[in-house]
Amino acid sequence: MPAPASLQAFQTQINEQLRIYFDAEILLAQQVNPSAVAMIETIKEFTLRGGKRVRPAIMFLAYQCFTAEKLNDALQASMSIELMETSLLIHDDIMDNAPLRRGGTTVHLHYQQIASDAGYGRSSAILAGNVAGYLGTKTLIQSNFPDDRKLQALAFYQQVMTDECYGQLMDLNGERFGEINEQQALNIIYYKTIRYTFDAPLCMGASLAGAPTESYPILILIARELGNAFQIGDDILGVYGDEQKTGKSSQSDISEGKQTVLILHALKHSTQSDQTQLKSLLGKKNLTTSELHQAQKILQNTGSKQYALDLVKLSVNRAKQLINQTNWRDTGKHFLLEIADYLQTREV
Repeated sequence: MPAPASLQAFQTQINEQLRIYFDAEILLAQQVNPSAVAMIETIKEFTLRGGKRVRPAIMFLAYQCFTAEKLNDALQASMSIELMETSLLIHDDIMDNAPLRRGGTTVHLHYQQIASDAGYGRSSAILAGNVAGYLGTKTLIQSNFPDDRKLQALAFYQQVMTDECYGQLMDLNGERFGEINEQQALNIIYYKTIRYTFDAPLCMGASLAGAPTESYPILILIARELGNAFQIGDDILGVYGDEQKTGKSSQSDISEGKQTVLILHALKHSTQSDQTQLKSLLGKKNLTTSELHQAQKILQNTGSKQYALDLVKLSVNRAKQLINQTNWRDTGKHFLLEIADYLQTREV
């Protein structure tokens, strides 16, 4: 299923705002040094080369759940969450030593190729990721909203960035120090993905709109369900996705030894021989296409793919029930329901 028409229309709007913003930052960087200009240009290219813009769209529509005023200001402020994602993706690619993101070279590999030095590439990409994150806070600070609303949105931004680091660390520990169970995997999903994909945009948009305090608990519940659906769907695509559509290798999750809900279910329900084989493939660098197909077959035979699809469906239905129970403005609610349906059948 393609992205909803409303999301596609939003992509056009937010991409134009991002171009304008980056061009202004390039002018500022010219006052510093050519390397600063090159870094902003690299961040700009990385951000605009792809991405669905789901997070800023959710922030913008969460804002519209509570008000229809100052929509252009809310659109510009929603760039903050996209810049947060740019920051996190650049750093995530360094940790995974990934060569590909959004159909192009990752930032650390780009810098490595410039200097023929992997250390330089990693160091420069760390700085680029930091800059992208700082630009995200800058867009909020400069937004045309009352200070108390901006401070509340910034508080969500900062806490989610911190929680994302905790989630990444839990994920690294799981890969490095041994097996985890499904509940631990879901906890990693919450801190590594849900917090910045759904909690932050929903709550930041609501903050800028001046939403009533009682709205936040329901927003967090909706975020958790949508987030579970998003990440488990991502895990399915990480093994079965079309690389031409997803922009990332379908071998990466297996070769990085990621202990996703999909993988954990297969390990628990496979035969002894299949379990041994799957474990031998997890974390194997230079995984071949044949070995990927072996892993896919085990996931299929254990019913793990269907199990994951059922979890996505369950979370989507729960999220839709929660959204429908609110008395928020129809514009925002309708879009959130569209997003929920999209998460259940997305291909990218």
